[in-house]
Amino acid sequence: MNCDRWGRKLQQEVFRFWKENHSDWEHGFKVFYGPVTTSAEILIIGEQPGGKAASFQPYRERFESGDFALPETHEYISTDWRIAEEMRYLFGGNTSPLEESVKTNVNFFRAPDRDYWKAKLSKERREEMERFCSSRVMDIIDKVEPSVIIAEGIGTWDKIKRLLNLTNGQPIKRGRERLVVRSESSSPKIIGLMHPSGARISSSDKDRMKTHLLDTLAEHTSYTIIQ
Repeated sequence: MNCDRWGRKLQQEVFRFWKENHSDWEHGFKVFYGPVTTSAEILIIGEQPGGKAASFQPYRERFESGDFALPETHEYISTDWRIAEEMRYLFGGNTSPLEESVKTNVNFFRAPDRDYWKAKLSKERREEMERFCSSRVMDIIDKVEPSVIIAEGIGTWDKIKRLLNLTNGQPIKRGRERLVVRSESSSPKIIGLMHPSGARISSSDKDRMKTHLLDTLAEHTSYTIIQ
């Protein structure tokens, strides 16, 4: 099964799980932010899609009609979302690596923020939904076989570390906080970044993140990286 068909089938599976078990969670879900291909060397994994029911409504209508097509272009290239703008900055002038990456989240289910997610759902229900997502994220990693995984947020890094049974990695800190963490293994190489849009990051620390990211991409992918 080719990647596009596989990705559509996965979206259908998530939709079915949501509709049969959690359709009262009207914020819905989001799985992919662009095409899914086996040629993708980079997999970007965030924590959780934002937004409320209104954000999900156009997707819900398509899914209800049986249309599970993936986005035709990478939304980190085509939108003015803050996270998209921040990631474009971190990739510098390297448009192709970002445009050709696959983007997903460790938790597919939308929420305006983490506190809202925890306040509105019981622990048991959250854990059920998160377990469902975790196994599918493992499937995505296996299917895409990326050379590099970029974790958006150190909390996301910690979740991926647990999923893949990694060691603590190599941290680069700002004060006591981890600014960047890189895995000791290189297959795939995993780099965790302090959340580009969710934390107060100075320009100098953002440039440090950019340098470590571009160094990682230059070393572990086939792209010619502009530093």
